[in-house]
Amino acid sequence: MKNLNIAVIVQNKPFFGAVIAQIPFLSGLRIKHPNSSITILSPVKTAILFKQLALCDEIFFFHNSKANLAKYISSNFKRFDFIYSLRKRSELSFIMSLLLGKYRVGYLYNNKYPIFNRSVSFDKNTYIANNYVKLLKDYENNENLSQMFKCILTHFSKKKENYI
Repeated sequence: MKNLNIAVIVQNKPFFGAVIAQIPFLSGLRIKHPNSSITILSPVKTAILFKQLALCDEIFFFHNSKANLAKYISSNFKRFDFIYSLRKRSELSFIMSLLLGKYRVGYLYNNKYPIFNRSVSFDKNTYIANNYVKLLKDYENNENLSQMFKCILTHFSKKKENYI
């Protein structure tokens, strides 16, 4: 499989639970693209956990610095083969997706603005981690979703010595 440059725009909530909910998606992404470079684009410093868990290769923090973000976008224009947005309604993530990614994956928002090449629906009646994992593939049923979580757990159990 081709090595890709992948970016993920993560949630803007600094709470531990919000960070933990993104781990299944990032684990699945790492499993799906083991040799690819994954960059996290985050407004919050708690995203450092993703690098500590080896779920990404680099992190760009853009909190409170529009100048730094503009500079990053201009120097990385269309750098990423894939860009995933875990934020369901964010004008900033829409702009970042358009300018940084060649192929964009995110949530259905407004049919007037077809920002993403592939969109999935966001189900507000399910656990948010399930919605994130749906971005990797639009699962038809919960059995496939369960298989993905089993694969993620296997990945972590094999690498647990790296996290201790």
